[in-house]
Amino acid sequence: MTYALWRSMVFSAAEAANEAISGALADADHDGLSNWAEYTLGGLPKDFDSSSLLPTPSIVTVEGQSFLALTYTTQNGASETSVTVQVSGDLAAWLSGPPHTEQFGSPVVNANGSTTRTFRDTTPLNNASQRYIRLQMKQQ
Repeated sequence: MTYALWRSMVFSAAEAANEAISGALADADHDGLSNWAEYTLGGLPKDFDSSSLLPTPSIVTVEGQSFLALTYTTQNGASETSVTVQVSGDLAAWLSGPPHTEQFGSPVVNANGSTTRTFRDTTPLNNASQRYIRLQMKQQ
């Protein structure tokens, strides 16, 4: 589903015509997430729901070693966006994909049509002085 179609479904015609309300960078419900983030993460732009949409960091154990992980949910069918889990040791150089990150467990398809995934860093926490993890959302 394109952003334009989603926009027409979640906003009234008057709101959809107003960039200040329904534009990709607007925050219609003032919850700190742009409409673009709500589109990507499966939120409703007029419901103050940002805390339930934010990616959740955690530490997972694989073969006795601890790794940073990030769990996030995306709206299935959001065709104009992509998400990438990125890791860093210094907050300057961000890395993603193999060999830096990998999926942890299987994706879960939720009843509302969204999908929840967990990715983890491939550098064990005990092998690094600092590790950071984030979710990057891009418009395609």
